[in-house]
Amino acid sequence: MLRRAGILVLVFLVSEGLATATTIAIMRTTTGFVVGADSLARVEEINGSLHAAHICKVGSLGPNQYVAVAGILEFLPSGLDTWRIIEKIAARDGLLSAKGAQIESELRGLLDATAPWSAEPVRVQVALFGFEAGRPVVLLSTYESKVDGAGKIVSRTSTQFLSDEVLLLGEIAAAADLAKSLGRINKDDPVAGVRELIQAQIQATPDRVGPPINILRIDAAGYTWAEEGHVCATRLP
Repeated sequence: MLRRAGILVLVFLVSEGLATATTIAIMRTTTGFVVGADSLARVEEINGSLHAAHICKVGSLGPNQYVAVAGILEFLPSGLDTWRIIEKIAARDGLLSAKGAQIESELRGLLDATAPWSAEPVRVQVALFGFEAGRPVVLLSTYESKVDGAGKIVSRTSTQFLSDEVLLLGEIAAAADLAKSLGRINKDDPVAGVRELIQAQIQATPDRVGPPINILRIDAAGYTWAEEGHVCATRLP
């Protein structure tokens, strides 16, 4: 089974024919973050058929640490299970940067093993965010593996701390166009602003990104659900 999605941890494509996507928006506020994600996923069964499902794309990475993922979530032939890796690392103590390095170490070999099954590069984006020493921190890591023309596995990883006001992950063309129109983003109401960004992408690519939209507020005291959230009941109750 191949499951793709985006997540407060996110995922991308394995092949164009089975393309599915995720849109995640993280907006900084005066007290922390507002995070939103669509919940549409398409799951491939053993017989090759696809069906729509709704999944949570945001999770906990530890006390006041959170994760969102876009890309490949599961691919059983290679043993890839992105959320299982995240849940294992969430049980450990450590700063976001250390946990990001641990996620990279776990993912690298599994993505390399998945790449030969895909005509397209196998890519995973992971956004880690939360509070450290009372300050908001956002860390974005991107992992990619592909088979080159000579049949060799080529991998690359990039990790960066971010200070951008708005971070978008996954399928983002329409949302990014809206974000560039600064006068159109509702910054006075960040929940509404995040909803507008994701809704713009849903309208542009309804077969790849879809409702319900899950939105939560995060500050130094923890998180609260602003909208929906029932899809995430097991990861962020």
